Amino acid sequence: MIYLKTKFKIFTYFILVMLIGCGYKPLYKSDELNNLSFSKIEILGNKRISQLTANSLNLIKKPSGNFVLSISSEKKIEISNQNSAGKVLEYSLSLNYSVKVKKNSDGKVVYSKNIVKSANYKPSETYSDTVSNEKKIVENLSNFVAKQIVNEISLFLQDDN
Repeated sequence: MIYLKTKFKIFTYFILVMLIGCGYKPLYKSDELNNLSFSKIEILGNKRISQLTANSLNLIKKPSGNFVLSISSEKKIEISNQNSAGKVLEYSLSLNYSVKVKKNSDGKVVYSKNIVKSANYKPSETYSDTVSNEKKIVENLSNFVAKQIVNEISLFLQDDN
């Protein structure tokens, strides 16, 4: 029993020394995000969805910012499944985003990405419930895309510095 405890302590010490000695740095640091400041956040396309995403970003917007963030979104709803009588059994909702980060000094695009997220949902008995389900899906996808944008921009700009 004592042998196992000693072996575990040696193993833990070895792993700790390896992590400290290898120069490990976490990729996603919250203080890096605090250094990102945007002078302007442009909302294009579907204004409601783009604004939902921009609000979820929690980025600093100040006049002396180094970058301009542009978010354009588009929503498409299609019938993905219907029965032989023509009744809709399932909808497919897709959100298409175009995200660009430009330098404030020269307007040069330093980051550009197109993001497509989609989800399926079944219609409810009432139209208002179906619309409510659609809004929840849009909010969830927007939050997911916002997290992806923050992660990618912070990693990209961290590599740039």
